[in-house]
Amino acid sequence: AMLFDNARIVSNVAAMTGKGDEAETFAALSRQVREDFITAYYDPEHKTVATGSQAALAIALYFGLIPEEAEETVLANLVGVLESDAYRPSTGEVCFRYMIMALARAGRSDIVYRIINRTDCPGYGWMLREFGLQTLSERWDKPGSSLNHCMFGHAQEWFQAYLLGIRQAEDSIGFEKLVIAPEVPDGLQEAKGHFDSPRGPIHVAWEKEKATFLLSVTIPGNTSAIVVLPVPADATLTGSGTPLAEAAGIDVLERNEAECRLTIGSGTYRFRATWEEQR
Repeated sequence: AMLFDNARIVSNVAAMTGKGDEAETFAALSRQVREDFITAYYDPEHKTVATGSQAALAIALYFGLIPEEAEETVLANLVGVLESDAYRPSTGEVCFRYMIMALARAGRSDIVYRIINRTDCPGYGWMLREFGLQTLSERWDKPGSSLNHCMFGHAQEWFQAYLLGIRQAEDSIGFEKLVIAPEVPDGLQEAKGHFDSPRGPIHVAWEKEKATFLLSVTIPGNTSAIVVLPVPADATLTGSGTPLAEAAGIDVLERNEAECRLTIGSGTYRFRATWEEQR
């Protein structure tokens, strides 16, 4: 899996620096490694990978090392394994990050939240509740020899990119274009944080209570953003106290049953969405 990813990265860098021949060489290597991985480890009958462990399924999903048509089934298998394990991570440190991100990318931040929010062993909650640790241990089950072990800090990526929803657009360089798409797992009522981008700090804070969602966003200068509000189609929306259709500097791109997508420029914006609560 790492050989595939390294070859892919080198190919992209070569293409960006005008080295076309090397770009194709490493692109061909990445394609071959992917084919070899699928042949060696993918089980088409059971739609699983290698031993079917959390780590094996997560790695294959994250790097796309399975047939595209099998992705949903493999994801369902990973969720099933986690459910049977009571959401206890068994990936080890290296693959834990790939499991979190594979789930988040697939729209299953609800599962990530259940993994992270547990207070029994092993996990972050256990470190806090049982030992009162304020830094990361190198062990899940008890304080290790290192109590400043950044290798278990993978959850921070999910906090920033999915819980707060601060991400860089795919065609952006240096955080010129942003995507602000917070995800709101059941049981969590609020989140607040910021990311210090090269163009300045990006602030996001949201609150969710019954049929109301509030989002505050600060976008630095010379930067634009697509904001994705996780609200139903019948929600009444305002931007900084003004009906969204009349709010200056806010353009609605599309609305559907699950979200509203809009664009904004630099500045601070406060969005409010209310809708009729389902009985």
